[in-house]
Amino acid sequence: MYITYSSPIKLNKNILPNAVYLEVNNSENRDWNGYRIAAQIFNKNLNYEYCFFMNSGVEGPHIKHGEHWWLKFIELFSSKVKLVGTSICMPYMDGKLFPHVQSMFFCLNRDALKFLCNLNFFDLEVEYKRKDMIKNFEIRMSSLILQNNWKINAILPEFRDIDYVKVTKCFNPTAINGDPYFIGAYFGRTIIPSDVIFFKNSRFKSELKKVSHRFKFFLTSLVDRS
Repeated sequence: MYITYSSPIKLNKNILPNAVYLEVNNSENRDWNGYRIAAQIFNKNLNYEYCFFMNSGVEGPHIKHGEHWWLKFIELFSSKVKLVGTSICMPYMDGKLFPHVQSMFFCLNRDALKFLCNLNFFDLEVEYKRKDMIKNFEIRMSSLILQNNWKINAILPEFRDIDYVKVTKCFNPTAINGDPYFIGAYFGRTIIPSDVIFFKNSRFKSELKKVSHRFKFFLTSLVDRS
């Protein structure tokens, strides 16, 4: 296990004493700055068949006692499936649909990792803003996999075992800009930790704050009217 972090974050390394801790420069490239280093390490080590990537806003695994979380992801791979995540986002850009694995947590097998490294995909030559990072790395990673006649997959049942090359419109009617990771945006309901095993907790904290603020404003308005 490799954990990348940037100063001034302070880590209790005693929690995971067997992990290798790698400090990276804090930059606009955020998660992908750490992913870049991990991908280079994985690519040079032939002992890794599957490589998992997780950012700091994720918590888990949320599974039943005795289950192996990694098998839940590995069993979704096949001779064609090379990239597996927890969820699929389906935004439109320039009139075209771009289904992709969301990158808060994902797994690549060795074929896909080598393929992407050979394309210098993980090379971050400039500083990217958040929206540009999503476009050039999160979205592009899935696009490259699909363009190579491979497939992507996800833990969430409604997104599982679908040929996304043939998908031309977002089939999640309640998604926000194709994104299911909002309150009520996953086919009319909200994603919960047990749905995805590894849960993007930070996303919902901000969303719940917005809902709480709107609710307080609503109550204040009622009091003022009375």
